[in-house]
This record gives sequence, structure tokens and C-alpha cells, in this order.
Amino acid sequence: MNTNLLKAEIVKKGFTQEQVAKMVGISDTTFYRRMRDGNFGLDTVNDLIRILEIKEPGPIFFDQKVS
Repeated sequence: MNTNLLKAEIVKKGFTQEQVAKMVGISDTTFYRRMRDGNFGLDTVNDLIRILEIKEPGPIFFDQKVS
């Protein structure tokens, strides 16, 4: 998961992370932890895509790191 791209989408829509956490039904603390770990459940990912109107979710939620 590319949290920098997700943060950019949040800012682009004019929301704070706290507002988005509330919209997806989780606490601020849980949202921050999941952002830090890059670990959201499928339901939350779907909510984020819908709320933030993300047209191309692949680069955000399916970031592939090749080593």
C-alpha cells in the first residue's frame, strides 16, 4: 500500500485523516496505525475508494515493491 498516495487523495478531497477515519467508522488512532502499517481491511479499502472517489485504486492499495 502506498500511504503517501492515499494521504494525497485525502488532502485533494479537502478532508483530514480524522474526518476520513470517522467516515469509515474507525477511531483516529486505528486509522493512523493502519496508515503507518499500510494495512486496511477490504471493507475499509472499499469505503475509502468510495468516499474519496478514487478512480485508480491500484497504485494506492496494491503498491508492488520489487527488491
